[in-house]
Amino acid sequence: LTHYLKDTLSGNSNTVLICTGSHQKINHNHTKMTLEFGIRAQKVKTKPVSTEEMSREKMLHQIKILKQENFELRVIIDEFKHSKDYKALGPELAGDSALS
Repeated sequence: LTHYLKDTLSGNSNTVLICTGSHQKINHNHTKMTLEFGIRAQKVKTKPVSTEEMSREKMLHQIKILKQENFELRVIIDEFKHSKDYKALGPELAGDSALS
């Protein structure tokens, strides 16, 4: 779980984690695991990340670059779809929607 929360625990934000437990014997293992997770999460060290405010022109330029990259990748996919290698995948993989 700590791995999944890594992005949440990092950066320029403050994070609060509340671990609750039970005094009942039947919940002993669950309470112990919860407290151990809390200790591990507490040991996570983060570094502040500088966020950059982009101007409108800079954002538009970045969008233009990404659109060009997207176009180039689509051309590569289209070329691959018409190649012998793609046809050799067989009908079950050649019809894969990931390459559509």
